[in-house]
Amino acid sequence: MTTFDQPSPPNFRQWEICQVVWVHEDGTSKERPALILSSSAACAASNDLWVAKFTKTNLGVPFQIEFHRSDPSFRSTGLTDICFLYIHLARKIPKSAFLYHRGDLSILSAALMGFSIKQALKFQIP
Repeated sequence: MTTFDQPSPPNFRQWEICQVVWVHEDGTSKERPALILSSSAACAASNDLWVAKFTKTNLGVPFQIEFHRSDPSFRSTGLTDICFLYIHLARKIPKSAFLYHRGDLSILSAALMGFSIKQALKFQIP
């Protein structure tokens, strides 16, 4: 493996997609991609960040967002397969749970995500 193959560390900024250790309700954990929802200013000021996880499971609920390989900006996300993002399941996780940077949302995707967050959540994410 060359140094170019090494994953880069997270930048901790809004709309960045990172690989994280996601702790489940039963105490088990799993590595998975997650989208940083916290503002870039909050990312700089806090040790805990709001994120939403990606999963391959289609729950068929409101406010799920599908990421598909046929989307023009899919490549920039660093995702490898069709997956879903569930904003209503967003939570705070510590920066220590972040493993590496995978990719980023495009400007258009980020704008749509901001609108979806306002619709899905009953509070403002810092």
